[in-house]
Amino acid sequence: MKQELTYIEGETILVRKVLGRMNLNEVIQSWKELIVKEKLRGDVKGVINDTNASDLDVSIEELEELYSFFRTHLDLFGKIKLAVVTERPRNIILPLYAEKKFPEFKIHAFSTYKSAIAWIKMEN
Repeated sequence: MKQELTYIEGETILVRKVLGRMNLNEVIQSWKELIVKEKLRGDVKGVINDTNASDLDVSIEELEELYSFFRTHLDLFGKIKLAVVTERPRNIILPLYAEKKFPEFKIHAFSTYKSAIAWIKMEN
C-alpha cells in the first residue's frame, strides 16, 4: 500500500490518495503514521480518503478493530470528518456500514471530491 498526501482548502482538509491493495494492518499503520508525523494537526477539519486506485482487503468483521484504534484516539477522530471517495462498489460498502455502526465518528462515502469537500466544510 502506498499513499499520497496533499492538503487543500487552506490546509484544512487532508487528502489521502491510497494506491494498491491494503489490509487492516496497513490501514491502521497508515493512520498511526499520520498521527506521529502530525499530519492531523489542529486546523485539519477532515480527511478525504480517495480509494479509487486501491483495493481494500478489509472485512466488515475487521472494522471493529479499526474503530477500536479510532476510539483510543477519540480526541482526534472524534472531531474530524472522514470522507471516503470512491466509485468502486467494494470500497464503498465499508464506509457505508461504518457510518451506521459507529455513529460517534463522522464518516461518509462519496463518489466525488466536490461532495466530500462540501460535507467536510459544512458545520454540524
